[in-house]
Amino acid sequence: LDASRFRPNLVLDDVPGDQASGYPEHDWFGRRMAIGSLRLRFTEGCDRCVMITKETPTVPHDRSVLRWVARELGNTLGVYAAVETPGHVRVGDRARWLD
Repeated sequence: LDASRFRPNLVLDDVPGDQASGYPEHDWFGRRMAIGSLRLRFTEGCDRCVMITKETPTVPHDRSVLRWVARELGNTLGVYAAVETPGHVRVGDRARWLD
């Protein structure tokens, strides 16, 4: 799926940790991460709604996406994070766990 369908603020590749499930962010709640000079604390899963089915400039309308997220992932895809320390993030910055 095109990540832009989910309107993320950040998309992380190669985050250290368990990748077995394909959705490692589901195990991040309560953990802290540094990316560039930014410090985040992951707070909860992102419950999805009909907005992920809507057409954008890069993806067509597709109602099956929400049905799949609900069926396969309990309607949660992605995570919310609280900013503990504001900072700058650049493409290519490495993510690292603080705890």
